[in-house]
Amino acid sequence: MVEDECARAIVRELLRLVDPGFVRTVGIYAGGDADALAKTARVLRDTGLSVAIVRDGDQLETPRDNIFKLPGHEAPEKELLGNPDVRTHVEARYGVRLDDFFAGLGDVDHHEWMRRLADHVNVDEGAMLVELARIYATSVSENDVVNLRDVLRESVR
Repeated sequence: MVEDECARAIVRELLRLVDPGFVRTVGIYAGGDADALAKTARVLRDTGLSVAIVRDGDQLETPRDNIFKLPGHEAPEKELLGNPDVRTHVEARYGVRLDDFFAGLGDVDHHEWMRRLADHVNVDEGAMLVELARIYATSVSENDVVNLRDVLRESVR
């Protein structure tokens, strides 16, 4: 379980890079904020289901409770759209400099960034999210990706 669709896309693409077979065997569900996920995971584990939580990079992890975090130190939207490879891609493919785009957003919450960007370039939000998550995933350290895969694999046995 992850917090939102951005985190879901990132986890899916990170796992696909190092273990496409594993990503086909797990469900990755977006389920709300970090605290709600932890409570849901406890309830589901009590039923005997294998559950792991992957919180945003700016959250704490508690591995003994199968609560992990994404690579990085910020919310996934910030990590994704702040990534140099993603920024280069967006500028080349869509003709949008993200610094200029963000300057026009003012105080818009980061959860809205992807929708606003997709609307701006006339692309389906989900398609854009997957496209950018794939690019982002290739820039994450292989060690971080393998570690995430390993802790998830171990936690859902």
